Amino acid sequence: LGRAYDWEPFMDAPNQCALNCRARGFRFYATLNATVEDGTPCRGYIIGHDTDRWICVSGQCKHVGCDGVVGSDQRYDSCGVCGGNNSTCRVVSGLFTRPQLPVGYNLITQIPSAACNLSITELKQSRNYLALRKTDGTFILNGNWAINWSGEFEALGTKFSYHREDDNTAESISSPGPLAEPLDLMVIYQQPNPGIK
Repeated sequence: LGRAYDWEPFMDAPNQCALNCRARGFRFYATLNATVEDGTPCRGYIIGHDTDRWICVSGQCKHVGCDGVVGSDQRYDSCGVCGGNNSTCRVVSGLFTRPQLPVGYNLITQIPSAACNLSITELKQSRNYLALRKTDGTFILNGNWAINWSGEFEALGTKFSYHREDDNTAESISSPGPLAEPLDLMVIYQQPNPGIK
């Protein structure tokens, strides 16, 4: 008579495309099947962009291009075009350095619809907070003086990542886009602005 175990998925085995499970509460794992179902997501061995997709095919982790073809090297360009050459959009960057503002919510700029690859960062930590507001006045981040924790969320047809680790770390917001509608970037002013890019 053998011992019965309660199994849970184990993702850190060398072959991600095998069915690897760890005995719950124990420090060992077993390969219960040589392959997982084709199409199961896996982590690629080549570091690429966040948009890279990898799936298991016949027990091997394979890259999937943005064109949906396994093994394709097609990638999204910075404009969000699959296989593009960055010629269909333009880079918009700026630095907001006005030190004194009225206390409360202040508009920095409006980010246009279809914007991609958003990266917004405080130059250094402050007691101010970044906020995002839809054009109808609805906040999707840090609205009505309620400050969100760090994390990821979905809005306007895309994902956003918000980082505010502690009181000693500058805030940042990023999103791959594209935005489904315009978005107001705001700052909740409480002390002199150290700069936002």
